[in-house]
Amino acid sequence: MIKTTNDQLNNSLNDIKHSINQLKDSIEAMNGSIMKLSVQKQSTDYDSSLKTEIQSVKNLLLSRQQFPNIPSVAPIIPTWQLESKSSPTKDKESLNESTDSKSDLGSD
Repeated sequence: MIKTTNDQLNNSLNDIKHSINQLKDSIEAMNGSIMKLSVQKQSTDYDSSLKTEIQSVKNLLLSRQQFPNIPSVAPIIPTWQLESKSSPTKDKESLNESTDSKSDLGSD
């Protein structure tokens, strides 16, 4: 009877040792996962801070103060364009005269 109790106790101790070893393995695996996640988070934090700094530099370099003011000069129209704008009816009249003269030539 003592032997069976001892055997049962040894079996229980062995089961407990086995369970403890499994728990240790699980904890080590979880620690590894936690370490990977913390490295990924640090990398993500670094990436986001880097993006923020790049955006700040771009904003500084491309701000309005970095460029000269746009001059406020009225547009100047060349004289040859002014002449053609002022006489659109003359062009039509000369076109009509040339077509009339051509039709007169064809009627003879």
